[in-house]
Parts: sequence; structure tokens; C-alpha cells
Amino acid sequence: MFRLSFLNIVFLMFISACATVDISNSPVAKSEMSNDIEEENIVRKASARLAAVFSKNRFAVKNNKKQMQFAAKVLLKGLSDNEVINNSDQSYVETVDNLENTLSDIRIASLHVKKTVDSAELYLSTAATKNSYMEELYSLEQALIASRMALQAFEDALIKTSGNTNFEEFSIYKNLVDRLRDVTNSFSDRTITN
Repeated sequence: MFRLSFLNIVFLMFISACATVDISNSPVAKSEMSNDIEEENIVRKASARLAAVFSKNRFAVKNNKKQMQFAAKVLLKGLSDNEVINNSDQSYVETVDNLENTLSDIRIASLHVKKTVDSAELYLSTAATKNSYMEELYSLEQALIASRMALQAFEDALIKTSGNTNFEEFSIYKNLVDRLRDVTNSFSDRTITN
């Protein structure tokens, strides 16, 4: 009799353990969880991709010594006319040899800035209210700094290769950088109000 009770207890424990495993491994729970994780990181992922591409292609130099001093000016008003960033930032300009390569690079940069802006705008309009947006804001500020540095590098490269900056690609890029600035400011406002 004791043996039969013991087997019943073991059997009941086995059944309850199986039920728990089935519920926790539900495919609906997994997809909801992965969507939440993806949504939280969309801004940081896009900003990190932008920074990596810009650094790899030398559009903007990562870990620039003057970057933090430069950041405040960029976030408020952008670069003033004829402002030189740093000699190390000019390495892109020094290596540029023709107009077509420069315009191609500007198109590549525009795609990354657009993806970052679109991701940030989507996140801002659809994300649930949370206590802090500081991580996203920091990522966007870094992307904005890199984008502004690249703007100056592209301007210098266009002047070097063609003598002017009157190109549709450059105009589109400038507008995208302004949109990135605006969405970064929106994240800053959201951070202040929360």
C-alpha cells in the first residue's frame, strides 16, 4: 500500500512538471518576448550600425579627442561655416579621388542616417512609456555627432573633387541629418518629461 501511494505521488509530480514545461515553452510567449526585446533595441541597433559604417569608411572618426567639445555645438546648431573639425577627420577627404566615389559614399551614408531616423521615429511613436530613454538618447547623440562630422567631410570632399556642393545627394544628406537632430531633440524632450 505504501508502495502504491509512493508511485501515485511520483506520477502526479511527473504530470505537473510536464504541464509546467508545456506552458513555459509556448510559441506565443517566445514571439511576444522577442518582439519586446527587438522593439527596445531598434534605436540602439540602428545607431550602432551607423557609427560602425561611418567609422569603417572614415566618414567620421570614432573616439575623436575633440568629439565631446564638438558635440554640444553640433546638437545645438550644427557646424558653422568653414569650421575645421580635426586633422584626423580629414583622412576621408585626403583619400577621395573623384566625384562619383564621393557621391556614392554620400548615398551610402544617407541610407544609414535614414534608417536611424526612421527607427527612432517609429520607436518614439509606438513604444510604451518608460522611465528612462537615456540609452536611446545617448545612441542617437553619438549617431548625430558622427553624421555631422561626415557632413563636413563630404562637403570638403565635394569642394575638392568638383569645386562646389550643389548636388542632390548632398542636399538629401543634409536634410536627413537635420531630421536626425530633430528626433534626437524629441528623445531629449521625452527624457526630460519622464
